[in-house]
Amino acid sequence: MEEHVYGILFRMKQEITSIQDLARNVNIEWDVRGSPVSNEIDVAFLADNHLFIIECKTRNFDKADDKNDAATEVLYKLNTLRNYLGGEETRAMVISYRHFTEAACRRADEFNIKVCDQSGICNIENIFRNWIKKQQG
Repeated sequence: MEEHVYGILFRMKQEITSIQDLARNVNIEWDVRGSPVSNEIDVAFLADNHLFIIECKTRNFDKADDKNDAATEVLYKLNTLRNYLGGEETRAMVISYRHFTEAACRRADEFNIKVCDQSGICNIENIFRNWIKKQQG
């Protein structure tokens, strides 16, 4: 899915001049209390000097036995990365082929993380356009 999302943004970069840079599979390493921590950002781009980070998931977050732990883990990871990389000026999004539960969407709202799940994936280019435009406005 990362390649698909990257491809869409790559095409959009040709027409939206505010998209300055675009990368995928970006490895981030930092030190937490003397221990190295590393994470990967699936897709990242700069638009009008603001960082946008995207986590792509194909996992089923709606499993009854999961109790949303997987969705919560993804949201905490993104929130931590956003805070480390630029705080509130950095935008974060989770893209999932699967359904995100209402509880997970509420948690994402609390963290100011955009969610694009199976209900919006077919409209992802417009979602990206509005996300970038919202940052500009």
